[in-house]
Amino acid sequence: MRAALLSFCLWSVVVRADDTNAPLLGFYRTVTGWSPLQHYYVEQHTLTARTAREVWLVAARDPAQRRLLYSFSRSVTVTISDDEQWIAITDYADSDTAKLLLFHHEKGINYPRTAELTASAWAFASAKMGLKQPPNWDHQYVEVVRWTDDHTLLLCLHGDFGRHNFVDDWLCFYDVNARTFSTDLDLHNRHHTTLESER
Repeated sequence: MRAALLSFCLWSVVVRADDTNAPLLGFYRTVTGWSPLQHYYVEQHTLTARTAREVWLVAARDPAQRRLLYSFSRSVTVTISDDEQWIAITDYADSDTAKLLLFHHEKGINYPRTAELTASAWAFASAKMGLKQPPNWDHQYVEVVRWTDDHTLLLCLHGDFGRHNFVDDWLCFYDVNARTFSTDLDLHNRHHTTLESER
């Protein structure tokens, strides 16, 4: 069962000393959700003295253990695989861009960034559309819909280049283990179906 999301804000005044994993002075802290296995929760910090925002992971058993995962400028969504081995971030970096980043579990609450999939997702989509090369998009968005299992992301792409050239809600899968994209819904459904044979 997926962990329920929760959200609340706290005002904090903490000085970042030599430790880069200590929050900066003066920020709003929002707890945006728990990891599926309840090992940590996710905080988003909005700094009052600058435009930068931050995503933090905080250990459930010891909130003093916290790690900065990602810094961003506008807004993000954080989506964690059910086995907590992967974190996918959709970064709405600009009004005309949403990019996809992957982080892989190393130890504890340490998740190094392993990939930025925006360009490769659009290259795959363009090839599927029969285009020889990805066009120069005016707007392009790659968004995580959900993890369908521990290693597969369902993605949604939309964008446009010119008045009569646009893509709306184009769906594909990405397998983080195989590092491949797919649009094979039948194969995906076969892998996610178990039926007793009737004899």
